[in-house]
Amino acid sequence: MAQRQSEYLLFADVLGTGALYKANKSDLLERRKTALGHCIRTAVYPFFDPASGCKIRINQFSDTALVVSTSIRALMEATAQLFYVFSLRTRDATAIDELFLLRGGIARGEILTSSSLSSGEHVEVAQIFDTSLSLAHELQGIRRGSRVFLGPETYDMAIADSIHVCHKWQAIPGIGPPVSPAFEFLWPVRLFEPTERFGKYLEMLCSVWYRLFTTQAEWKIPEYDSTLYHLDETIKLCIRSAAFAPRGQARQTWDRLITYLPTENPALSSLDIRFTWGTWFQILWTLLLLKQQFTFLPSKASLRDLIGRNMRLAEARGKMATILTELENPDYSWFREQLVDLKLL
Repeated sequence: MAQRQSEYLLFADVLGTGALYKANKSDLLERRKTALGHCIRTAVYPFFDPASGCKIRINQFSDTALVVSTSIRALMEATAQLFYVFSLRTRDATAIDELFLLRGGIARGEILTSSSLSSGEHVEVAQIFDTSLSLAHELQGIRRGSRVFLGPETYDMAIADSIHVCHKWQAIPGIGPPVSPAFEFLWPVRLFEPTERFGKYLEMLCSVWYRLFTTQAEWKIPEYDSTLYHLDETIKLCIRSAAFAPRGQARQTWDRLITYLPTENPALSSLDIRFTWGTWFQILWTLLLLKQQFTFLPSKASLRDLIGRNMRLAEARGKMATILTELENPDYSWFREQLVDLKLL
């Protein structure tokens, strides 16, 4: 039997579409589908030059896009651009329904063929049919937010191809069933080029979150988790991605992250800590990672002072026990060791 050709498949769909179907919000459904198609044309097509010999197939149905390529590097680059361009339509959101965010899974599989149906004059049949479809669909639902998860084989191939913007979670935190290990593509890292794009993007997401969060006086946790939590997790993804800042952008990335800490931003210090502590946590972890890489960043003494002030605020707001529990996660063992070394634990 001839060996089947393998390829990589991105399964991406629009977050929050199910709620729109239930509410029969036809106009918003049409807007999202149209936006997705437009973003595929403008964001994905340029990455696949026929002269390069990189084969690509694309299909869109409802709120879902399938993008297939024989090159993992090309597919991941295209994925980052697609997620970025689509989410820019979130900029002017004044309601949860106006968020434009994608989630995705990438898996490697074998190409399958079937001639039982074929395209004709009045019928068009999608030709994407391979063994990775089921896994890619499963991966995109691992956690909430605009995130991209990889199959184990895809992760190994990405690392072998020197694509080092992937993270292996031992016990991935967040809402959802336990998954160990989980492999994530930190797609916002691709926004560091051209310069300033990453910072502006993070600022846009945080501004939208603040606008939507402060439109109501009080949030209930179940309500937040089923609505604004997708944007919350997307912001945390960007913060973790900031640890990959290139040397020339490390200081401005550092300075930007600090502005989102409650001790440095009065507008954030008054917000309900139940919904903000996770962002603080990711920022402090990322600052330590940046400091480890770049000695020219502010001193450890000043960083110790900054972290200490935020931890004391968390303790005053009754959230320190939650943070200590989170630090028990094996993925944060290095973070915990650093806090011990700084004599903050």
